[in-house]
Parts: sequence; C-alpha cells; structure tokens
Amino acid sequence: MITKALPEIQNLKFKIQNFICPQCHGQLQAKNNDILTCPGDFLEFPLQDDIWRFILPRQQDRINAFCGDYTKIRHQEGRAIGLADFYRNLPFKDTSGNYKDEWAVRRQSFVYCRDRVIPALIQKNQNQPLAILDAGCGNGWLSYQLTLLGHQLIASDLSCDPADGMGALNLYGADQKIIKIQAEFERWPLCNQSVDAIIFNASFHYTENPVKTLIEAGRVLKNEGRIIIMDTPIYHDLFSGQAMIEERRRSFIKQFGIASDHRKSIGFLTFGLFKKWERELNIEWKIIKPYYGIKWHSRPLIARLRGRREPAKFHLLVGTIKR
Repeated sequence: MITKALPEIQNLKFKIQNFICPQCHGQLQAKNNDILTCPGDFLEFPLQDDIWRFILPRQQDRINAFCGDYTKIRHQEGRAIGLADFYRNLPFKDTSGNYKDEWAVRRQSFVYCRDRVIPALIQKNQNQPLAILDAGCGNGWLSYQLTLLGHQLIASDLSCDPADGMGALNLYGADQKIIKIQAEFERWPLCNQSVDAIIFNASFHYTENPVKTLIEAGRVLKNEGRIIIMDTPIYHDLFSGQAMIEERRRSFIKQFGIASDHRKSIGFLTFGLFKKWERELNIEWKIIKPYYGIKWHSRPLIARLRGRREPAKFHLLVGTIKR
C-alpha cells in the first residue's frame, strides 16, 4: 500500500502554456492574466473564480441549462454542504451523514485506485509525481486527495458551483496547485500527450458520446498513460441499465419537477461495450472488483429472488491504449 506523499513538486509540469483551443487545437495566446485567446478562431477563454472557462459559444446555452438543473437537484438532495471539513474528509467520512452508504462505496473505489493503480503509473514515471486529469471532478475531493500525495491535478467539470462543483475547491484550504478547467469530455483544451492518467470520477456515464470521449482521452494521454473509470454503473443486461435511467427520470420529475435531460448522457455502461471498444478503439481493459461488503455483494442474488432488474456494478476499469 502506497500512501506516502511523493517529493513536493517544485515546478508544475503543467502550465497554462499547455492549453490549446478546444475547437481547432491551435496554440492559445495570453491577452492578459485572465484571458486566453485563439488567434485562429477569434475565441476568448476567461479565468473566472480561479476556473478557466473552455466551453465553446455554440455549446454554452445547453451547458448552462444542464448545469442549472443539475445544481438544483444536487442542492435539494442535500449534497451542497459548503463546509471545509466536509470536503477534506471525503471520501473517508461523510460528516454530513446524508449519503454514508454511497461514500462508503466511493471510499473503497478510491483506495483501490490509490493503492493498486496509481503506484504502477508512478513506477512507469520513474517514481516522479504524475500529471492527472480528474475528469468530472465534482466538488474536487479526488483532486484534493491526490495532491496530498504530491501529484499535479487538472480538475475538470461542467459545474462551477461553489458548494458542489469546482468552486468548492476554494473551500479546501489547499494550495493552488490544482488547475481548474470548465470543459467537455469531448473537447479538452489540453495538448497531445500531456497527462499521465485520466480518472473519470463517477462521471464517465455523463458523456454524450463515449467513443469521442475515449478518442479524446487517447489524444491527451502519454504513451504509458491510463484511462481509469471509477464509480460508473455497469450492467450485463442493456435493459436493466435502460430501466435504471427511466426510474431515475421519473424520480427526478416527481421530486424536483424536472427530468434533467438537456444533455443526452449515456447514463450507464455494459460489459459488451468494453469488448467493442477493445476491438474498435484498440483499448485493453483491466477490470478490478473492489469489495464493498457482504450486503453489497449479495445485491444481485436478492434482486433475482425478488424478480427485480439487475443492480449496477461499480468495478474499477483501467484502460491502456495500444498505439
């Protein structure tokens, strides 16, 4: 088990000079300390609340609508706590008490990632700190925990909410080695082969186009890099996943009066998809199965006995792109 922090990063390996235009991939220029510009597309990307905003103008209205619904639901669910101790204790302890079972699962996923996946990448990187993209970082707990181990984090999300999105990173009290970018999975403003790992932190199911997302991941990953998918629902049976989506949609409408479907996210994965991506995208997947306790382990059997749909699995998926 490796929990000891690596030597402190003296000079950040990833700087704003590594940013490129998410539309044309051209090199950006600094108009001033708070605005980057693309001379080819005449686009500007501002720094607001310590977050670089890289949403393209044609996507802005749709992203704003999605974030509005998403934030409304999350706040009403009691997830936007706004207290520094709450965020710093995640995923090991839910001090709010609102979602203890959920955080118990996420804690175990993180421990397996930290102790079984990250060390191998460190070794490949000559025992040096890693540049890691936290894709769909939410309130930033994963980025924070990995910076404590000495790594360089680029936190990315659509939500900039100060209590449940990237804005919450300002509450941790951590030093500002975490670079924060608002960007879509299919359009990261990052140079080719610029990060050692991309961790989709309970977020891959929010992509609208998984193939484009994986191709984009391959573009920004270094040759020895890894795609890590954690805490995304996975099913053997396609219809069970579709039933889960419909159940959630009805629940949202009943509780919050909205379906939250401005973005047509895939919502879940199937094991068949991974086999397909292995063939079509040349990605080799390793599946790690964290143990979440006997109650969790018994869920498939109980579901069959009660005639219910297949419950989701939350395996840790580690992808290697064969170049």
